[in-house]
Order: sequence, then structure tokens, then C-alpha cells
Amino acid sequence: MLVWARRQGESLKIGNDIEIVVKEIKPTHVKLFVNNSEEITIDKLKSKVIADGVKITVKKINGTQTKLGINAPESMKVDRNEV
Repeated sequence: MLVWARRQGESLKIGNDIEIVVKEIKPTHVKLFVNNSEEITIDKLKSKVIADGVKITVKKINGTQTKLGINAPESMKVDRNEV
């Protein structure tokens, strides 16, 4: 599992086809936008599968920052969008 710290408005790119944007961070959950079309909510310490073989876990919420755990196939590159 790869863990990235993200703030509201920051994003991740998984493979060639998946972009995840942190829409909102609350003390109990995080709202994410997947590919600018699907909004999902993940509770703290819970996981959701968002695509074939890609699972996102909210590992920690600390004020305006969250730590997201990403499980993805080894063939998929995971990057911060600002890189």
C-alpha cells in the first residue's frame, strides 16, 4: 500500500485513466471526485474499490489534511498530479 498525504483540491493520478481529487475533508470522512464525474465518500479508516484492482483507504484525517492509502496493481503508476 502506498500512502499519500493530500489536502482539499489536491489530486492523484493512478495509471493512465484514473484521477482522484480531494473534494472535502471532514473529521469523520473524506469526499473524493473520481475522473471528474463520480463523487464518493469514504469514512475514516474505511476503504472503497474505485476501479479494477484499485482500492482507496482513508488512513488518517488531521485537520485540513488526509492520508490516503492506495492499493493498485503493480503495473499502474501512482503519482501526485503536481509531479
